[in-house]
Amino acid sequence: KKAGLAALRAVGSNINVAATIRNNWNLRGFIVLCFSIAGMASLMDQVLWMRQLGLIFGTTMEAVSTVLAVFMAGLALGSYLFGKMADKTKNPLRLYAILQMGIGAYVMLTPLIFSGLNAAQVSIYGSLPVGSAGVTILRVMLSFLVLIVPTTLMGGTLPVIGKFFVRKEEELGGGIGNLYFINTLGAVLGAFLAGFVLIPYLGVLA
Repeated sequence: KKAGLAALRAVGSNINVAATIRNNWNLRGFIVLCFSIAGMASLMDQVLWMRQLGLIFGTTMEAVSTVLAVFMAGLALGSYLFGKMADKTKNPLRLYAILQMGIGAYVMLTPLIFSGLNAAQVSIYGSLPVGSAGVTILRVMLSFLVLIVPTTLMGGTLPVIGKFFVRKEEELGGGIGNLYFINTLGAVLGAFLAGFVLIPYLGVLA
């Protein structure tokens, strides 16, 4: 609880948050835990998006390919854009919090967004020849537009949180590597829980 309150104070302050985090190991551990949970949530989102697109496309292969392509594109774009922003901001932790809030807000709207996606592709589907490549291209383009925003925000989290923790060049490799490792552990757990526990018991649309 104390670590969480300290993190909130650091988010709202521009006063040497780097020194604060280095002198407060509880705060450091709390933020690392949050980053791991964020990785878990991201992979849960990815698995769920695959299942939802599978319902829209009617085939799992197209859904998986689309989500993976957009996910990788978003990670790359987010890392590039927010990596530059992280170099300029005085409080990377605040920027990280904004990214996570943006992801959370978008995910909460996912059912409505995918409902609109399905309605859009159904309305346009009738004007295209059955089985034509245009149908697949349309679905992929619509899915790309829907998913590129949250995946870009996700892509920005690692460079931003890395900027917060790593302040010296000699710490760059080990610091970013450790953060990536922790985030990946959470991602593995998230993929397992979503694919083998939550969706089987709760369903895709619960």
